[in-house]
Amino acid sequence: MQAVVLLVSSFTGVDLVAKMRDAATQLVLKRARMGPGHRIPLTNGFTRLTLDTIALCAMDYRFNSFYQKETYPFVEAMSRTLTAGNGRSSLWDVVWALGGGKSKSLEEDQLLI
Repeated sequence: MQAVVLLVSSFTGVDLVAKMRDAATQLVLKRARMGPGHRIPLTNGFTRLTLDTIALCAMDYRFNSFYQKETYPFVEAMSRTLTAGNGRSSLWDVVWALGGGKSKSLEEDQLLI
């Protein structure tokens, strides 16, 4: 119940559509400045858009990741952790339980997150 109260209070009175539009506009403006000949790495762009949107809507914080060459260490760690979790679902439970599916870098990423 506490989580519901926390989330509801975070989103009460907030125009989420305007914030989502703002984050998407930042992506479009950045790509427009690069010109028509520039190749757009979609996976990277949409990952940045997703995380910027979540941060802006949930925490009123701007990562401004479209203007950073590198991503934040937190974002990289989270991405690796999610990828490992996705891979975990395809591993045998026994292998995972014995530690065969967890690496030192994954443990370091989880500590960072």
